[in-house]
Amino acid sequence: MTRLLSAAFLALLLSTSAYGQPYFEAENIRLHGSPDFYAHSPGTLVWIFGSAFTSGESCVVKNSMDESTYQTTLCDTQVLVGGIKAKLAAVNHRQINLVLPHHPWSDEFVPIQIIHKHLKSEPVPVFFGSTRPVLSFAEKVYTGMPIWVQITKTWKPNSVRYPLSTKPWDFEIGEFEVKYKGKPLSRIVNQHSSPTNGLRFHVPGTYTANLLHRLPLHLVYALDQPGSYLVRYTEYWVRRYYGHTEKNVIQQSDWSPIEVHASSSEQRSQWLKELTAEPPTETAQLLADYLPSLLAARNEAGIRLLAPYLQSRDNLVEQYAKHALYYFSPALRQKIVQNPSAPQGGVR
Repeated sequence: MTRLLSAAFLALLLSTSAYGQPYFEAENIRLHGSPDFYAHSPGTLVWIFGSAFTSGESCVVKNSMDESTYQTTLCDTQVLVGGIKAKLAAVNHRQINLVLPHHPWSDEFVPIQIIHKHLKSEPVPVFFGSTRPVLSFAEKVYTGMPIWVQITKTWKPNSVRYPLSTKPWDFEIGEFEVKYKGKPLSRIVNQHSSPTNGLRFHVPGTYTANLLHRLPLHLVYALDQPGSYLVRYTEYWVRRYYGHTEKNVIQQSDWSPIEVHASSSEQRSQWLKELTAEPPTETAQLLADYLPSLLAARNEAGIRLLAPYLQSRDNLVEQYAKHALYYFSPALRQKIVQNPSAPQGGVR
C-alpha cells in the first residue's frame, strides 16, 4: 500500500511539476481586449498572460458574458488578489480571464498570486488606481466663450489629445460630467453615438505645448448660465464587440469647482475679433485650437467664419467643419451655407 501511495503521489507530482511553477509579471496583466498596460481598478475584467497556469488543459465558464457563472476555481487554478479569490472566466496554460475582486483598493500595490494545484507563483505586486487627474481652467471663464479644461495626469499623461476624430464632440477615451446647482447638467451631444461617420485620425504636424493635455468642455456642455459648476473627468478603456459595449474606468478626477462669469456682447465680439484676426493655416492649429474655439460662437458670425472651411483642400479640416455645422441651428445653416446638410451626428 505504501508503495502504491508513493507511486500515485509521484505521478501526481510529475504531472504538475512538468509544467513548472505558475509565472507572470505585473506587465502581463491587461484590461480585457487592451494591448496596453494600465493601472487597475477593482471589479474590472482583465487578462493575465504567463505560463504554467494549468497542467495543459483549458477550462471556460458556461457564459463568459455573465459574471454570475464565473468560478473561483477553474482547471484546479485559483487567482488570489490581496488574498481574495478572484472569479475566473477562462483558464488555459498561458492565459487567465478573470474579474478583479470588488474591493476598495486605490493608489496602492496589491499582491496577486496564481495557484495551480499545489504549485504557487510568487506574489506579484500590482498597482491599483493612480494619482487622480487634476483639472484646471483659465483664470476666468465666461459664458458664450471657449472653456478649455487642462488635464494634468501622472499616469498615461499623453493620452489626452484633441482631436482624435472629425467629430468635434468626440473625446474618445475620456468624458466629462458637470453639475450645476447640485444637479447633473445634460450634455448637448451624445458623446458615444455610434451611427456617426466621423473619421479617426492623428493630426499631422507638431503640437505646440499650449495644445496638449486639454479638452474643449464647451463642445459637450453648454455652460451658458453664470454661476458655480462642478466638473469631473473620467477616462475609460472602451471595447465594443458583438453589440456589447464594455467600459472600464482607468482613472477619474475629483469634482473640480469652476466659476462661470457672465459675458457682455462687447466682450464676446472682442474675443471673436482677436481669435480671427490671423487665422492659422496649419492643420494642427486649426483642429486643436482655432475651429473648436470658434464653435463657442454659435451664432451667425460664427457660422460665417466656419463656412469657408467647408471647402477646405485639407480633407480633415473639411470633415471637421461639416460635423461642426451641428452646433448651429437649421435656420442658420439654411441661410448661410449653400449645402446646409450635415453629416450624421449627435449635437442637439
